Amino acid sequence: GATVAGSSTDAELVGRARAGYPRSYEALYRRHRERVARTAYLLVRDPSLAQDLAQEAFLVGWRDLKRLRDPSLFRAWVTGIAVNLARRTVRGSARETPRSVPAPEADPDRDLAVRAAVSALPRRLREAVVLRFYGGFTEAEMAAALRVPAGTVKSRLARARGRLAEQLRGVVEEER
Repeated sequence: GATVAGSSTDAELVGRARAGYPRSYEALYRRHRERVARTAYLLVRDPSLAQDLAQEAFLVGWRDLKRLRDPSLFRAWVTGIAVNLARRTVRGSARETPRSVPAPEADPDRDLAVRAAVSALPRRLREAVVLRFYGGFTEAEMAAALRVPAGTVKSRLARARGRLAEQLRGVVEEER
């Protein structure tokens, strides 16, 4: 029941789903859909498209569940599927993705500047920032999601931090 799913690890739920218990996969979906959709949103900037991408990522994940090497990295893996779907969607659209901004946080001007700076990063650096700072992924999870070595994740984050520091220097210094 729900209590079993609630106390089960992702690896246990993946194991049960692979053994033919679709409710275990539903539990994984309920557990992770919001974070996957939020990550997709930060890449495509369209709430309904982000929900569609998250849904599709979980469908692909169900179909390809046997390919998941480390069941404890399920969240990173399914998010990686969503990132790839978002890449294809953005690449396939000739238009520039809109840079809409979700509800402002404590300082709307700074929040807008940060989001604009993140949106302006090259795709690979933007994906790293979104997964790390908005998605809360560890470097190992990021490596799994992006299907790159951990060293690549570290260098992308370092390059992204450098560019963001440069772009946001004036904004952040005004605060002090």
